[in-house]
Amino acid sequence: MSLQPPEATRIFSQWSTGESKIGFKGFDLNNILQYSQKKQGAWMDLTIRDGRLGALQPTVTKPHPDFLSQVGEERLRALVNDHYELIRHTKIAFMFPVDYEEDFSKVKKHAADFLIQLCGGPDYYAQTRGDSRILARHTRFRIDENGRRIWLECYAELLPELEREGVDPKLIQSFWDYLNTFSILMVNTPRVQGSGFE
Repeated sequence: MSLQPPEATRIFSQWSTGESKIGFKGFDLNNILQYSQKKQGAWMDLTIRDGRLGALQPTVTKPHPDFLSQVGEERLRALVNDHYELIRHTKIAFMFPVDYEEDFSKVKKHAADFLIQLCGGPDYYAQTRGDSRILARHTRFRIDENGRRIWLECYAELLPELEREGVDPKLIQSFWDYLNTFSILMVNTPRVQGSGFE
């Protein structure tokens, strides 16, 4: 299968015995990253939207509440843990306390608590951190579009596994759409050309 949306990086999926093998073709962070998956006639589109500083501020919609019902708190925590473990090996690792396991574990816990609460679960985040103030909490970090894309790519790599585990792809899509859209609001720094971060 080959996808060729305009200005998109083409990514192909090979299907054999029901397993997905995702490969990269022409990978370029300056293009829109397109991960797509087709299984039993359903599409899950993990396209990364343009989120450059100054881009039109999007309307953010929370994930469908059934997402948490199907995934469960324990699996959502595992997803967040795996996401941060992938980040550990990226160019944005410096933004996280990856060399300090106790602190890094707290980052993972806070992120999972936030997403569980956001998806309609218990208010773990509010109980331990108070009002979310997610944007304010991230202003001390220089987040550019390339960093945002790397952060999203780590989730895009992991989300297809949820479908293989039986989670409805439409619910996964609603979770992805939230991450993709909300993360645009987090961009607070222009992209620096020639930084090696392109």
